[in-house]
Order: sequence, then C-alpha cells, then structure tokens
Amino acid sequence: MRFLIALVTILAGLYGGYWFVGRSLVERGVEDFLADLQAQGWEVRHDGIRTRGFPSRFDTTITDLSLYHPPTGTGWEGAWFQILALSYAPNRVIAVWPRQQEIVLPGERLTIASEDMRASASVKLSTALALDTVTIDASAMVITSDLGWATEVDRALFAFRAAGPGPTDYDLFLEMTDLALPPEMLAALEQGDAVPPTIESVRVDTGLTLGQPLDRHMSDPVVLEVLTLRDTRLIWGDVELSGSGRLEADENGFAEGAITLGLTNWDPLLDLAVAGGGMMPGLARTLSRALRAVSADGQTVLAPFAFRDGQVSFAFLTLGPAPQMR
Repeated sequence: MRFLIALVTILAGLYGGYWFVGRSLVERGVEDFLADLQAQGWEVRHDGIRTRGFPSRFDTTITDLSLYHPPTGTGWEGAWFQILALSYAPNRVIAVWPRQQEIVLPGERLTIASEDMRASASVKLSTALALDTVTIDASAMVITSDLGWATEVDRALFAFRAAGPGPTDYDLFLEMTDLALPPEMLAALEQGDAVPPTIESVRVDTGLTLGQPLDRHMSDPVVLEVLTLRDTRLIWGDVELSGSGRLEADENGFAEGAITLGLTNWDPLLDLAVAGGGMMPGLARTLSRALRAVSADGQTVLAPFAFRDGQVSFAFLTLGPAPQMR
C-alpha cells in the first residue's frame, strides 16, 4: 500500500512538472510568434500572456491584443484572444475570438460582433508538423463598417483539411446561412421587392492543389496550382446558382479550364455585380440577353464559361481577364 501511495505521488509530481514545463513552452511559442510578426514589420501590442488549466489543459489568453501592418494598412484588435489545448494532445488546438473585435482595412475599419467564434486546428504527428485540419465556426455575426454599411450572418462555417493522395492536395468547404445584404446595396440594385434582403445560403465545396505542402518547412508564399469546384450553390429568393468545373494555372499563372454554372433568374446577380463594381452595366445587359437566348424557358440555363489565354469567355462574349492563380 505504501508503495502504491509513493508511486502515485511520484507520477503526480512528474506530471505536474510536465505541465509547468509545457506551460513555459506554450507561452514561449506565442511570444516567439509575435516576435516573428514584429520582425516582418507588424506593430504588436498586448497587456500580457497567461496560461491556466492545470493539470489537463493549456488555456493561454493574450489580453488587449493589437496587430497592425503599416505596409498594407491591415490589422486586428481585440480585448483578448485565447488558444486552448489539452496537455496530452498538444498537436490539436482551439482558438477563441472575443465577442467583439476590430478588423482594420485600408481606408476602412470593421467591427465584428458575434455570439461565438472559434477555430480548431490540428497538425500531423510528424517531424514536418504538416497541417491536417482547420475549422472556423461563427454564429450570429454582425459586421459594421465605419463607412456606414452593416450586414449580418446567422452562421458561417469554414473547413480546410489535407485530402490526399498527394501531399499538396486539400479540401476547402465554406457555408454561410441567412446573409443579410446591406440596405445600401439593396438600394443600388434598384430591384424593389424583386429580391429578398437576405441570401438564404451560400455553399462552396472545392478541392485544391497547392504549390507546396502546408508544414513547418514552408518558405515561399503558397500558390494555387489547381482548383476543382465540386459544388457551388447560392439560394437567394428565386435566384439560384450552382457550379462545377476545374481550373489550373497556365504557364503565365492565369486560370485555364472551364466552369459550368447553372443559373435561375440571373438578372439580380448581374445587378449585384454591377452594384459592386465588378461588371460594367453594358456588359451585364449583353450577358443577360445572351443567357436568355440560350435558355429553354428564358429563366434557367446551364452556362459554360471558358478560361483560356488569360481571358474569360461565354459563348461569343469575352467577359474580361481570367483570375491570376499564381
């Protein structure tokens, strides 16, 4: 009996020592990461780093954190930011954002309020520490701009994972529900009650092939080599959009391939593109007539878009430059 008591005491002491050593390593890792950001030109301010959770967790909180990158005019601010991990599974972490945070963009500041926003991430247990999964989940988000517009999202989910068979193949999934458009954008559409003020759902399911694996050996900026669009869906009142296809970077880095979109009641989408500055009004009218001409009922069409020689085209129309993939 005395032996068992002594053994338990020794093991508890060893585990306690492991936790305190682990806490030091976690906090040092956070400090090194923030120091690396400073070395890259970021302005970093915070009021302290503290880890709790003994004996089974490493719950690290950075208080009054501010990150700002003067060369790009971007940054982030929050009253705190948390990184949570189980002490026996340090390759899996959870990040938690405060209920209110600020995002700084060139010439604009966004305030994001949410009921809950958190991310989970894991790396593979290997010397390369290759990224395995990342999931970001946010609910009841309200985004307000200091330029006078605001929008709401009931729920947003982002998921990213290593997919195989190659070491640079990944899956990316994005879904948003009940996305409320800013009143100013609805007014710019000049559609009256032709479209509802809320997009019911947006869903994107893709496969990606990158130029290098996402692991600790990464050096150059990550580039996209192949994009496989498995399923894209947007439902907005009577407007429906679906899409699939495959694009890969050509020798000049432009997207090359084809995407087929299924469109129902496309005029509000074209009006949205015009209102957002992504399409000239004349081109939108021409494209609308072209879609109606190839539609069996004047409202629904399967539209193939070709990406070739640095341009995007539909039927006989050249719509503009293809996106740069790398």
